[in-house]
Amino acid sequence: MILRVGLFTTAAVLVVLLYPLKVGIPSKCPSGDELQSIFVKKSYSEEKHQGLYYEIAFKDVTQPRMCKCITSNKTIVSNDTLQDDFYIQCSGEVHYANLSFHLNVDRNKRGYMIGRWNDFGPFKGVSFPNYIVDVGVDPSSGEYEWVIEFQCIQGKKIFGRNWIEYYGLNFYSKTYNDPTLLGTMESAARRRGLGPFLDNGLSLFPVDHTGCLQDHPVSIQKLQNE
Repeated sequence: MILRVGLFTTAAVLVVLLYPLKVGIPSKCPSGDELQSIFVKKSYSEEKHQGLYYEIAFKDVTQPRMCKCITSNKTIVSNDTLQDDFYIQCSGEVHYANLSFHLNVDRNKRGYMIGRWNDFGPFKGVSFPNYIVDVGVDPSSGEYEWVIEFQCIQGKKIFGRNWIEYYGLNFYSKTYNDPTLLGTMESAARRRGLGPFLDNGLSLFPVDHTGCLQDHPVSIQKLQNE
């Protein structure tokens, strides 16, 4: 039995069991159908999702909070793959992570894909479900101005109790210097039922996009050529 392992393990299990009750984080991952906007369910397009995005804010344990200047360059590279070239600046250096998203996982579900860390340290080879929760649409071009993404992995029951092993919430935008943008995206996330994830645990972390080593697109092209 797990209790024989020791006091530390027992305490850790109790923390896992009590954590959702204490801070209000749900014990089960919500379904995409619960979260996604009507527009995403009916009209989401991978083609319009492509482009260079700046991460405006996040709640995601895979991303250090002391870092800044986070970008995500999304490109469709095959009929079922969206490539994500991810860059993050930490301690004066820009680091690259190669992610890919398998599309068409379920043709009846728009905005649902399986992500994979391809070559990033301890996360290499790790896969996760990724839902497009909501998007902001440019009324003139129809392209996406901002995107809210959510990941959630359900843990195995402990003593019959449900718990969430991991969740990530990411706000991406084509621009980063609009002071009203974060509020707009947070309001959209709350309308989609993500309030319990926003209000409990660590706070939503706004990403600093000042003092970057170079202008973001130039920096990305430079690193890709090295």
